[in-house]
Order: sequence, then C-alpha cells, then structure tokens
Amino acid sequence: MAATEEKPKENILGELEEQLTDINKTALLIAYERWLETQREDALFQDPLAERLKGVSGKKVSDEFQLKCTLFEFPDWPEFHICWTAVRTKFIDEWFKKEIARLKEQNVETVQIVNIGAGVDSRPSRLECMKGTHVWECDMAAINAIKENILEKLGAACIPEKRTSVDADFNENTLENALAEKGYNKELPTLWLAEGLLMYLGVPRQKEFLTLLSSLSAPGSGACLNFLQSIPEYTLQDHELIAVTFSFSLQL
Repeated sequence: MAATEEKPKENILGELEEQLTDINKTALLIAYERWLETQREDALFQDPLAERLKGVSGKKVSDEFQLKCTLFEFPDWPEFHICWTAVRTKFIDEWFKKEIARLKEQNVETVQIVNIGAGVDSRPSRLECMKGTHVWECDMAAINAIKENILEKLGAACIPEKRTSVDADFNENTLENALAEKGYNKELPTLWLAEGLLMYLGVPRQKEFLTLLSSLSAPGSGACLNFLQSIPEYTLQDHELIAVTFSFSLQL
C-alpha cells in the first residue's frame, strides 16, 4: 500500500549536512527511502529514526536516482531503488537475526558486529537481536559526526551492549588500525556488513578490502555484502553500461 503523507519535522542536521560530498549524501538517500517504507501500512520494517536522519539531501538524491531508471534497465519503474532499499534492508535485518542466533548457539559470549560504510544506519537502535553484542560502525568522519549529533539530540536507544563509532577512509589502508584502536578483537568471530560500499572502491581496492576482511575474521565469522557493479569496470568497453545489483552472505 502507498505511504501516507505526514507533516515534515524540522531538519536537525543543520550546517553539518552542507559539509557532505555527493557520495556522503547517498547515506541520507538510504535513510529517506527507509523512512518511505516505514510509513507504509504493509511496511517490511520500522525505522523510526530514519525521518530525522534523512536530512534535506535524502529526498533530493532519491529523486535524482529515479531519473536514472533507464540506465538500470527499468525504464518504466522510476521507483525501483526505493523498492530495492526496502528489500535489501529487510534481507540484512533477517541475516543479522539468523547469524547472531547462530553465534550465540555456539556460546560466543559477545558477538562482534562491524558495519563498514555504515552511513546513518540505525539498526543498533531498532534490532532487538543485537542485544548483548558489540557493534562498530565505520564510515567517513563527516558522516559519523552527523549521526552521532542526531543520536545524541534524540536520545536514541542503544540495544547492543556497546556501540562504537569508527572514522575510516576505505580507499586508504586505515580500517585495520582504526578498528584495533577502538577495541576490535580479531581473535573472536565477527559479523561483517558492507551495505552499498564495494562499488565505490574500484576493482583492485575491492580485492584488497575483501582480503583484509578475511584476515581479520576468526573461524565462525560471517559477512553480508551488498553492492552494485557496472559491466564496464570489468570489460573496459565504455559504450556498455549495464548495472547489476547483488546481495549475498557467506561464512568465513
């Protein structure tokens, strides 16, 4: 069923939002589209913080994405990405429930979760399955500043035993040290999430990145990867531009 219209609330991101790059603003796009889903009577999930995390840019970037529907081979479906965001969010929510339960059944005392490219994701404030876990949320400093600012202003709940914000540049080799400085233990099983990140790294860096995740993963770890990739990145034929989206999980 269609989403209902509500009076918009004050944008509390303020000047912080103006400091974001276009890539940074895609995080607000996801928040906006999760807010749209949350308003539906048949919503796949509820993300009550999304309305305050979407800022002004979230809707703007989402509207711009609709203009690219032909590029993604959905010429008659401009809202394709709104639907995709809802489905992938539900997919990942269910993955966390299953994988956290798996590790707890194996008597893992504290389940480690690392969300890489976390954006303004609010799962630690809404997923009860994260109770008792330690969550590290990694992203660029500008995005983390916005998120921490809003969570503090709203007094948002923190379901995990601990939630740690980590500033990292994924195009540089900073993630391993940044995690270590914030208490990450590579000797313990970890659940890794990379939602909508890999396509921004380029193929060589993607391989380095996944190799790093593997090296930081103790037996029993798992990963959920979601990304979009265009064919030219691999074929080097610039006249071909076919975008493909993937969501899958694996145990490491």
